[in-house]
Order: sequence, then C-alpha cells, then structure tokens
Amino acid sequence: MVQLEHVHPGGPSREPDAIAVKAVGCLRAYTTTKNRPPRRGLFQRLFGLPSSFALVQAAKEAGFPQAMVIPVSYGFARGGPIDSNHIELGYTHLPICVEIVGDVDQLEDFCRAHPELFANCTVMLLPGREWQISSSPLSED
Repeated sequence: MVQLEHVHPGGPSREPDAIAVKAVGCLRAYTTTKNRPPRRGLFQRLFGLPSSFALVQAAKEAGFPQAMVIPVSYGFARGGPIDSNHIELGYTHLPICVEIVGDVDQLEDFCRAHPELFANCTVMLLPGREWQISSSPLSED
C-alpha cells in the first residue's frame, strides 16, 4: 500500500490517499480490420468475425477482467499499405489494437491456447501495475 500526501494551498485539505498496487500484464495484438482467423465452412469464411472481435470474445471466456478493441483512424500494420477510415473508400488494411489486461501467466497461457487468433498479428506483452485508489472525503480545516 502506497500512501500519498496531497497539499491543497488555500483550499480544503484531504487525508492521505491510499493506493493498492498489483502487478498485471497488458497484452497488445496489432492487426488489421481485414485479418480473420482460419475458418472451416463457407458460412464462417464469408461471415465470420474479424480476429479482433474473436480475441475479445475468447478473452471474456477465459475470465480476463478487461479486453477492448482500440480503433485507429490512419496508419499501417506489418509493413502493409497506409490506410484511413474514409467512409467512401472503405478500409481493409486499417490497423487495430486489441488490448487484454490480466495476470501475466494467464496472458501467456492464453496466447499458447489460441495461436490461430494471433495469426498475422504483432503481439506485445507489456508489464503494468493496476492501481486501486481510495481517498477520504474532503475535510474543512
């Protein structure tokens, strides 16, 4: 537990805030809007979810506390062409970042269990710290 002291000149003072810190990992998978995991059957190939959606669904099923798709409006991925989210032109090579937060060992196990979802992705595992912040109410001195 980390104790922080805050000084509020000329205003009401606060009691020290408490921050509980927990080590976590942040898995980032960079892919494109076009990327799809391998599928069996004609219907799945035509109408299956993109890799980004499949990753978030698999993360939810695996019990991770947080997973999201972070859209990009302009860029390129894996050396491909530059693309943008221009509505009239459409976009298939637009980069996307899928971020999954959780225990580092669980993230590594997740990658080993779902290699097909990471096909054609650049994957990074970043160390992080989750903060749970509690503060006392403002007090008049």
